[in-house]
Amino acid sequence: MEKNKSFGRRILNLLPWQVRYFVDYSRNKHVIPNLFSPRNYSEYIFRDNILGCHKKHAYLADKYEVRKYVEERGLGHILTKLYGVWDNADIINFDELPAQFAIKCNHSCAMNIIVFDKSTLDVEATKKLLNKWLKTKHPIDFEVHYQCIKPLIICEELIKDNEDGSFPMDYKIHCANGKPIFIQCCFARTEQSVGKRVIYSPEWKNLHYIINDYHYSGDECDKPKHLKEMLEYASILSKGLDYARVDFYDTDERPLFGEITLTPMGGWLTYFTPEAIDVMGREIRVNKNKK
Repeated sequence: MEKNKSFGRRILNLLPWQVRYFVDYSRNKHVIPNLFSPRNYSEYIFRDNILGCHKKHAYLADKYEVRKYVEERGLGHILTKLYGVWDNADIINFDELPAQFAIKCNHSCAMNIIVFDKSTLDVEATKKLLNKWLKTKHPIDFEVHYQCIKPLIICEELIKDNEDGSFPMDYKIHCANGKPIFIQCCFARTEQSVGKRVIYSPEWKNLHYIINDYHYSGDECDKPKHLKEMLEYASILSKGLDYARVDFYDTDERPLFGEITLTPMGGWLTYFTPEAIDVMGREIRVNKNKK
């Protein structure tokens, strides 16, 4: 049986990515996705991936170009400081960078280096890794809009981590054409752990939209100091998009912009409850044509 599965996967891998994506999605979700009239959040993302609808908004997924978009929407004050942009790591003068920073590539995910103490950084190894990333394509073939992004290296201000060594709380606001629907809070993340998730309404009510797996936490999160501002900014930045996830970090002074994601989890949304996926799908349908 295992040999048959392995042989089937090898055959499937020879086919166009659209076919692989369709088959994998159908197997994973135990349903044939509706391309003509998506029924939920997951199917909207699946359809738009298949049809390449996000190519026209690829600049929003570009971690460098999106900064211009945020500024054009009048929100330049929520951007982190930018220390430099390069197309080759060998020309970076690390002596000119501050003691702490975040350096990353703009065209994919999981291509970032957090530097807490520059004096301990292996500069040559860092340059080698960054140049390797510049030549690396986005690994998820059905997220075709990432292939439209010119690979660059960017260095930004480091958003300070928490005292316990975990990364700062990440507020991921899922929106439908300018309307925040729910807030996915990610916390207790470290370099070794993906952390925990809790989902709240814009009124900060726990919606219990996370399934009971390793992402689940029974803990409650404190309401962020700048929740009102984050909801306002998420609305501004997602207006005109059928759906988008807008990420923020909250600080004592102000919220800071993280990124805009057009295809959350590639549409799999595996740790979301069916209710969460259905609710978001309805909101997309209701709000997509509103001015």
